[in-house]
Amino acid sequence: IKNDKGKDYELFDSIYAMLLKAFIIKSGGKKENRKKIENFLDFVINNVGCYLENEVYLIGKYLCNSGDTVFFRHMQQNRDKDNFFRDVRGMAWDLCHLRNVLEEMKVRNTSDDITFLHCFASYETGLVDILKSNRIKRILYLDGQAYYKYEHDVFEIDGCMELKKTYKESFEKKVKNSMMKELCFSLEQEAGHFLKG
Repeated sequence: IKNDKGKDYELFDSIYAMLLKAFIIKSGGKKENRKKIENFLDFVINNVGCYLENEVYLIGKYLCNSGDTVFFRHMQQNRDKDNFFRDVRGMAWDLCHLRNVLEEMKVRNTSDDITFLHCFASYETGLVDILKSNRIKRILYLDGQAYYKYEHDVFEIDGCMELKKTYKESFEKKVKNSMMKELCFSLEQEAGHFLKG
């Protein structure tokens, strides 16, 4: 991954922080799915400072045990800390790479006469699961921007549809920047309570 003034590392840190927080929420006791999603969305808005629709949906599915995704197999309690954090960092880089494929498509599709559709090939079953679980339905290129519409969003997970209006308004009004490195360090400390070593 190239470092475009730190943007890729900020994206990585954002996704890594979301994965760690989801693990903490899930490990913190039994709650109804709606409450888990609310806690997670509050964290995304107030701490991460950007709403990554696909990543939030995929992590929301993990939080609520929706679907049998192999991708999240490493996010289990009582694992060795070093191995856990290494694996979760790898997961964050995988999700970062998938998002960067979309960004590269956006950059290359600046003309009206040719459309470049990038492809992504992987033998990693967890990554293939992720790609299949929330496909892109539509892509709109408008004024040098690309807008992606996925098949699903986090609000489709059990009992969360009524949260859509509240959080959609929050995403537009309240998203703020955060100090991601410090946030990730703090989350690692908190997640460490559920791990060995």
